Amino acid sequence: MPSVRSSSSVGLRARMALAVAALTVVAALLVAFEGLLFGFVSYWFLLLASGLLELFLGTAALGLVGAVVGYAAVLGVVFLAYHAAVTTERGFDVAPNLLGYAFVGSLIASLGVTFVVLDRLGTPGWAFALVLVTLVASVYPFMLFQIARERSEDDGSDEDEDPPWATEGDEAPWQVDSDSPPWVDDGSDDDGDENGSDDERGLDRTPLDTVRTLAGHAWTLLTGFVDRTGLLGVAGALVLASGTLAGVYVAAIRWSADELVRPLAALIALVLTTGHLAALVRSELADSAALGAFDEAYRTVEDPERRRALQARVERLAAQADVPAPRVRFVASTEPTAAAVGYRPGESTLVLSTGLVEALDDRELDAVVAHELAHVANHDAAVLTALSFPRVNAERLFDRYGINPVVSLLAGFVALTGRFCTAVVARAREYVADDGAAAMTGDPAALASALETLDARLGRRPTEDLRSAATAFGIVPPPWEEHRFFDRTRRLIFRRLLGTHPATEDRVERLRRAAAERES
Repeated sequence: MPSVRSSSSVGLRARMALAVAALTVVAALLVAFEGLLFGFVSYWFLLLASGLLELFLGTAALGLVGAVVGYAAVLGVVFLAYHAAVTTERGFDVAPNLLGYAFVGSLIASLGVTFVVLDRLGTPGWAFALVLVTLVASVYPFMLFQIARERSEDDGSDEDEDPPWATEGDEAPWQVDSDSPPWVDDGSDDDGDENGSDDERGLDRTPLDTVRTLAGHAWTLLTGFVDRTGLLGVAGALVLASGTLAGVYVAAIRWSADELVRPLAALIALVLTTGHLAALVRSELADSAALGAFDEAYRTVEDPERRRALQARVERLAAQADVPAPRVRFVASTEPTAAAVGYRPGESTLVLSTGLVEALDDRELDAVVAHELAHVANHDAAVLTALSFPRVNAERLFDRYGINPVVSLLAGFVALTGRFCTAVVARAREYVADDGAAAMTGDPAALASALETLDARLGRRPTEDLRSAATAFGIVPPPWEEHRFFDRTRRLIFRRLLGTHPATEDRVERLRRAAAERES
């Protein structure tokens, strides 16, 4: 029984190792910045609030406990505001003032972290002044950029499409199918148009409206938590919270409150950073999000007989490779599409298009299916998605603090490095999948012939037809569109450096050599 996990060349392994190492470094930079940001905010809030509360409560220990409770309340309110923004149709029209204050606070905190870092690096004083001048000069262009991007997204998507920060196709962990309490007005009965008055759009017009909205989402959170964990979970949460506060109080008596502020801030920063990364991982690893992209690009073919034949073919090849057989989704598209979707082999879906099946003979189709099964066996979807985390996190960092020029440079560097390193690994995994298909079928020439057939078929397609989202799921890249200016430079950047597939000619030549070695 041939193994799909065939060993790749030393060069491929070395490139993948270097790419992963580089991604680890840039990801650590990003996480360190966010940790510093959360720690900076936590430290100054606890320091100032504990000092102020000490005047009213009489002791430093009670002042520190009160500061921790107050900080938790502030974080909870901000979280509720963002929860309302990303889970309702009103979006960021919910509690806009509160979210605006949170944005300004985070911007000030990012400037504080920037100042501390520049000072520790020994840069001259004018360096931070240059950062402030650049920030002021970039406010207007940054706002225009964000507005233009939002309008572009609105024009190119359906009205009911979730925002990019929401978890696509899956219910967020804090969402439940429960009714809001009677005192909450969710604005669902408003029938005004998009450009109507505040009443018609259901906006929060007064602080009381904001309080009512946040209370509704707090109720949703609470009822969802109770439904999932029961009274035992509620009791555990109460014991954990009270135990934490008691521990802070005892520690503040044993040591001074000022000595505890720094480690408390570091602990809070660790918890917040870990929670943020966990949410990012969860949203990116949603199988339904990837399948949703196919639902938007393709229509499923209602042909049970052909689908059963394809499923039998996949099960036969999967049995040879000793991997679970993915479910087959047969879609209508003239594009030759083949893609394995899913992060766990036992729950994967193999998408095949009518254009692919009609273009290939049986040997070639077996080879292409084997290539996709090799991706499934090697967990390539999960690997590449994990490698994309730094780039996605950098984009979100830019959305939040991009007006800070230092953060913009950091986010841009991480995003570009992430995309380059992911492309390096993706190209290497394509070669490994080619080797796996050759081992599975025992016929490298069949895959080489399939690649040539699909490449030639794409070359005959009009350029306009190749700009659709469907081409992103092809087993071979679409033909290069010539540009009047800097064509060679663009080809080098977007095909050789940032392309996710190797050149088809290189793959075919490699497979032909393997076929010749088998025959000799």
